[in-house]
Amino acid sequence: MPKITTPESFWEKTDRSGDCWLWTGHVDKHGYGRYKTFYAHRYAYELHGVTKIPEGAQVDHICHVRACVRPSHLRAVTNKQNGENRKGPNCNSTSGVRGVTWNKRHEKWCAKFRHNRQYIYVGMFDRLEDAEQAIIAKRNQVFTCNTQDRVKTLQSQ
Repeated sequence: MPKITTPESFWEKTDRSGDCWLWTGHVDKHGYGRYKTFYAHRYAYELHGVTKIPEGAQVDHICHVRACVRPSHLRAVTNKQNGENRKGPNCNSTSGVRGVTWNKRHEKWCAKFRHNRQYIYVGMFDRLEDAEQAIIAKRNQVFTCNTQDRVKTLQSQ
């Protein structure tokens, strides 16, 4: 863990007025808080974590707010797990649903996603809503860190 004179000097650079504790110091071009040569969220995790960040692990923002340093919003994960916890579809998505595309040939919504470098085909659907429900259910079976999907599942129950 990087040397800071006191944890208080670190926390002085945060806005803890909301649900997310936002880093008010320098933020890089990707939106991550920086303090000298390290990421603020990694320091916050180690400061309050039970264990150190494992070698090669990433610190995932469960809340999807890159400037957030609230320890309860952070977890140590693998690169694969970090990729599972995506907030939504790619910016070039035509359906607006992650993993669902329109198949012109069959005139149906096609649901599929990648896991361990292989595509998992979920199915073809007449309705976008059905494709979304099916792909979320399948990702919940396969993925371990897909918080966004699990929240949507709870909200729909």
